[in-house]
Amino acid sequence: MGATFDQVVEFIVDKATEEEAEAIFQCYKKRTRILRKMRVAKAAIEVKPGTKVKLLGLRPSCLVGMTGEVAPYEGRRRIPCCDVVLDEESTRKLRIGQSRIYVSPDEKNHRLLGVPLDCIEAVR
Repeated sequence: MGATFDQVVEFIVDKATEEEAEAIFQCYKKRTRILRKMRVAKAAIEVKPGTKVKLLGLRPSCLVGMTGEVAPYEGRRRIPCCDVVLDEESTRKLRIGQSRIYVSPDEKNHRLLGVPLDCIEAVR
């Protein structure tokens, strides 16, 4: 039987040499790139205009966890994107939160432009 997750973490934290830590870090970067590509591929299939989504891993970080609907994206970027129209609750949170994004007092559904597909997840 292989090592448990806890044993692996303990090794990294307490026992790994600098060379081993660097090799682990390179593996981590490679794995996160693969997972990001998988998320984009999944989103490209599942996410169409009108799909309800949750925001992940965006900056500013106040956007993480907000929800809305996908809207058609007209712009051009080197990475796959879509626009997301936030729901009323997320728009309200964005308006009163500590963000540099301006949301007017009468705006019910704020539109985020050019959200990368690897930063959204379809919700059911």
